[in-house]
Amino acid sequence: MQNAFEIETKNEIRMQEGRIAMKQRVIKRIIGMVLAFTMVSAGLTGCGQKTEEAPESTQKTDEAAEDEQPAEATEAADSGEIKGSGETLVVGVQPCSFCYPVVYASEKGYFKDAGLDVEYIVFENGASMNEGLAAKQLDVGVNGLATIYTVCGDVCDLIGESESVATGVIFARPDSDIANASEQDGMKGSAETLKGKTVLGCASTLTQQQAYAYMDKFGLVAGKDYEFLSMDYSTANQAFIAGEGDIISVDGLNYIQELEDAGMVKICDYATATGGPYRSGIVSRRDVTESRGDDLTLFLQVFYNTAEELMGDLDTFHKGYLEFVLENGREYTEESVAREIEARPLFTKEVLSDSDYVLGTSTISAAKFFSEIGVIEEENLANLSHMDPTFLNKALDLDVKAAEMD
Repeated sequence: MQNAFEIETKNEIRMQEGRIAMKQRVIKRIIGMVLAFTMVSAGLTGCGQKTEEAPESTQKTDEAAEDEQPAEATEAADSGEIKGSGETLVVGVQPCSFCYPVVYASEKGYFKDAGLDVEYIVFENGASMNEGLAAKQLDVGVNGLATIYTVCGDVCDLIGESESVATGVIFARPDSDIANASEQDGMKGSAETLKGKTVLGCASTLTQQQAYAYMDKFGLVAGKDYEFLSMDYSTANQAFIAGEGDIISVDGLNYIQELEDAGMVKICDYATATGGPYRSGIVSRRDVTESRGDDLTLFLQVFYNTAEELMGDLDTFHKGYLEFVLENGREYTEESVAREIEARPLFTKEVLSDSDYVLGTSTISAAKFFSEIGVIEEENLANLSHMDPTFLNKALDLDVKAAEMD
């Protein structure tokens, strides 16, 4: 049986091989990945998780940017024309389908055609991406549930959303008393069978929210009644299959399939635990929001136009996304890629044009939940006012409203 260190080491080797391949295929700077267990700086406590070193910042100073602006850029601003600043926009992504429009648009030259200089950096998870944003070494983050921490932490504004997610699942081993407990309201388990147990998951992601929400249904509190042990997704899966932990909270259809194939028993899903789906967010650092509005508008315009192109050409989407995730160490197959894209379709202008669509409703819901269980300070919820649909509306000629705290 493999121990956690061996599993983690083998996973890092695969990630390193993926990064080497990525550098050979795309000429852009990919940061090195360093194994460490830590929590994102935006108020989380508990066990740590794998992170990457933040990249050296490529952002120019405001004064330098002003000096380099040609006369036509000033004229464009005066006329109301949307024109890129010429400064590099550094974007954080993950090996996830909702991030692939950034990768595809970069490879096809769509950002360059729009007058943008975009550089993307691949992160293993949302927590490490948040660290890059907090360190001012990323300008934009295309992230999952981890967006709530940078918004509540007064680091970022929510400027868009990329998909609606309800694919998360919690598993137990088939021979455990948890798996064999009676089912009620779509969940298996009880306070008695869950107390004192260890939950594997990934901090600052959907998997942490659904784990905490599930345990909260039974009145159990992390750090007091159970332990939440944070690992990256693939390491957590391998550790659980190898016998570590008592239950695992997971997202990603490939990881779900792997656990199902290993005979694990589903005891709850995301929608049952939390009450509904989550919308993955797009955030910009607050100083970037204030100073580079046209860059953000053009970025969103290219992002959503690319998302529409990919959703209209699923063969291209499947093939390109599979190549991308394999190069970044994820053990996906053609089948798992197809299942993920089908279960988590990208948002397009058509989706955002729906009269019922409001930016940030699930961000507020998730942030309030984590505040209730003590992960986010209550006073930081006031920062949820930092949701700005201005650039989205200008990019796609929409009239989207931002959600508000009740």
